[in-house]
Amino acid sequence: MTERTRFRWMILGVAIAAAAPYANVVRCGFVYDDHGAIEEAPLIHSLGNTWTLLASDTWIGATRQPSGLYRPLTSLSFALNWALTGASPAPFHAVNVALHVVVCLLLFAALRRLGAGSSTSFAAAVLFAVHPLHTEAVTWIVGRAELIGAAFFLGGWLVHLRRDDADPRVGSLVALLYFLAMIGKESAATLPWCS
Repeated sequence: MTERTRFRWMILGVAIAAAAPYANVVRCGFVYDDHGAIEEAPLIHSLGNTWTLLASDTWIGATRQPSGLYRPLTSLSFALNWALTGASPAPFHAVNVALHVVVCLLLFAALRRLGAGSSTSFAAAVLFAVHPLHTEAVTWIVGRAELIGAAFFLGGWLVHLRRDDADPRVGSLVALLYFLAMIGKESAATLPWCS
């Protein structure tokens, strides 16, 4: 088996390891905070509310009580989900599972870029993919905030690791990915200290 073929199998293995534990979640409904953040949140029921979503607290819900959280990218992803698929929870869950797969693949790529061997990177990414710590982030639809933050965080970090200091566009791309991570979930604020 060539190294390229082996690498492709590793990518597929990480993707399967990330998706398989959550394959049954698409049959679940809305739970806990999902009700207030999605079902009872009229602002996400129309893409016409995009500017309002950008200017307001997340998880407003039917009560319109401010949450103190500013995660507009996550709210916009809910609005886009609603616009494309309606009120069915299955597509919302499917997006979360897909985002988890992306996060795991980005971690695999970042580990390889940091110099870990292919087998080590694969093992670490698979362990990360199946770790039960991610259950809440993947199965609760509102956990998408963590997934979006992690995806853009890892994407920004990966671009930073591959940077070409002579190209100013690279720094701009890292800054954009960092910004997107931050408006997905505020915990992405740690990116500048990961260089």
